[in-house]
Amino acid sequence: MDFPYVYRLDRQGRKGQACKVLARGTRNSRLVEFEDGYRMVTSGYAIKGRELQVSERSETSQRNGAG
Repeated sequence: MDFPYVYRLDRQGRKGQACKVLARGTRNSRLVEFEDGYRMVTSGYAIKGRELQVSERSETSQRNGAG
């Protein structure tokens, strides 16, 4: 899964979009990148882990040698 987080806040029209963390900084800051390549610095509170879809679960288990 390339984008394991979801942006939770309603900032810059990004609420609910998948993202990944590129860097962690001081004061709980995170550099995140969205699927369209847009990057922003935000709070760690603004992101949460994304739930895996059924197809993603099977891909992950196959990569880890299970299933």
